Amino acid sequence: MAALRKLLGGDKALRIKGVQGLTIAGLRAAVSGGARLVVYTYCESWVLASFKRTTDPILVQPGASRLGLAAVPILHSLLFGWWGIPWGPFWTVQTVWRSLRGGIDVTDELLAALEIEYADRQLEPLPAA
Repeated sequence: MAALRKLLGGDKALRIKGVQGLTIAGLRAAVSGGARLVVYTYCESWVLASFKRTTDPILVQPGASRLGLAAVPILHSLLFGWWGIPWGPFWTVQTVWRSLRGGIDVTDELLAALEIEYADRQLEPLPAA
């Protein structure tokens, strides 16, 4: 769970894009039907400080293009990532490459964490972005 929290950006509130109205059971059914939970990384730099950040998890339906969802994080990295010295250019290339390859699939880790979190609240809607 600690590794998942770190990947998702530490202590920020968990919100998942594309799960409006879904319960944990609905999410489980979507994942078993081929849907995936994906995050995209992006880089942001302010002269001497550079940061690698992740988007909120996104529920990607089977057959949907992950590349289209990566457009905003890629553009953000290209516009704001390379400015920082020394890590900005390196992290910009890294995050753009990772986004072009489809982001990071966090389905298994996030679903396992949500199963524990919602064990006694099976009918409660998930936190949507």
